[in-house]
Parts: sequence; structure tokens; C-alpha cells
Amino acid sequence: MPELPEVEVTRRYIDPHVVGRTVVSFDAPAPRQIVPSPEALNRITGRRVESTHRRGKLLFISFGATELSIHLRMSGRLRIGAPHELGRHTRLTLNLDDGHCLFFDNARRFGRVYVGPPWTKSVAGVAPDYLDPDFDLDAYVDRLAGTRRRIKSVLLDQSVASGAGNIYVIEALFASGIHPRQPACTLKRAEIARLVEATQQTLSEAIERGGSSIDWVYPGGDMQHQHRAYGRGGEACLECSDTIRHAVVDTRSTMWCPTCQPLRRRKVQPLR
Repeated sequence: MPELPEVEVTRRYIDPHVVGRTVVSFDAPAPRQIVPSPEALNRITGRRVESTHRRGKLLFISFGATELSIHLRMSGRLRIGAPHELGRHTRLTLNLDDGHCLFFDNARRFGRVYVGPPWTKSVAGVAPDYLDPDFDLDAYVDRLAGTRRRIKSVLLDQSVASGAGNIYVIEALFASGIHPRQPACTLKRAEIARLVEATQQTLSEAIERGGSSIDWVYPGGDMQHQHRAYGRGGEACLECSDTIRHAVVDTRSTMWCPTCQPLRRRKVQPLR
């Protein structure tokens, strides 16, 4: 699944091709993937793209009073091409006034395009992301102190802080030395600050490297060559040579080093 880095790389790729361009027509052969309906796309026909932006894993194309909120999910992909470059899995085509098209490919059909005013229901429950300049560490610490859930589950919860998915959560936990099963409320403030910093650094590096290309869905990046835990179950830790463990933690495949990321036995404080 594309996470924050892959979505940001996608945004940077399409931005110079779409900003300032006008949508002259569209083709939406997969109506269920356009919310509320393909007819809503009439609101952007004849309108000029004013900007693109991102929040967590969501990518936005703004037309002023109307905005496309795009959730790539498992296999969504945006690309620019000529009209004849329609793909096998193209679910939406926006025809631009310079003769190019913006294609939304969605092989596994989980992705969605929401059409509506800015900040529609597509962002309901989606917190600011780790790279937001206004990220509030104090509020984040308070959120973690108020839950006994395992830290990995909390990090995957997009209502706490958005953008990081399974790949980068595993990498950030390794970088900060925190076990994925550690109860969130047992973490000290300094550990949380270290975790946030590790997450921010991991996401930023992934953006600069073009994201992680681990299958055909998202080609082009090379961050996968920098992974120190994800995908390395059974291999030697690059830091201490212990064996990277691999297990399912709260339904998600998880890797960690038992030496570099010890599970710390601490008393769970009563929730306030």
C-alpha cells in the first residue's frame, strides 16, 4: 500500500503537469470508485487546477471550491500520459487542455476518488501527519499516555497521526529501539520524542529516495534497499547480528530485533 512517501512522490510528479491546466472532459468506467458518483466530476469540467497538496496518505487536487481527494489504498496509482496510453486498470481519466491525460489506475479496486468541497468526508478521522509543520508533540504524548494498545497498533491508527503504514512503522520502531508490542502508555516522553523523530526521518528519507518499490504496484523508488527491519525476518540484524523476528502483531506482519528493540516490562498505569 502506498504510504506517505509514495503519495508525496506521486504528488510531486503530477503537480507540474496538472497545476494551471483545465479539465476539458473525463471518462469514469468504474462508477463505484468515484464518490459520491461520476456525475459529480461535472463540477470540475471546464475548471482549472489551482494546486495539489497532501495529508497523510491522501492526495488532493484543488479546483478552488471543489476538490478531488484521492486515496490510493492498496494499488492506486496516478500517471500522466497521452490519450492512447489508457491502461488495463485505468478507472478514471481526466482529459487536460494541453492534450495530456491524468490517469487513475486502480488494479485491486480499493482506491477511491472523492469529489466535493475541500476537507470532505474523505479526511474524516485523519489526523495531521508526522511531517506537518504544526505537528503537536505534546498532544501526541497525551494520546499515547491514554491508551494501553500496543504501540505498533497506535502508530497505524491514522486518527492519532497519519501517513505511516506498516512498512515505515516497522522501520521507525527499529530506528527508535522500541518493541512493536510495547504498550503505548508505558513509553516515556523521551522515548516518544525519539520515536517521532525516527518516524519523521524515515518518511523524509523515503521521499527523497522515491519511496519503496516492493512490487509492481509502485515502481521507481529505491527506499526498499535501505530497510533495516521490514522484509528481513530471519536475517541477521544489521546492528547487532541477532536474528530479526517475524510475527503477526494485531493482524499485521511485523519484524523486529529482540536485542535492539527489547520489550520493556513496565507497570501499566491506570488510564486517566
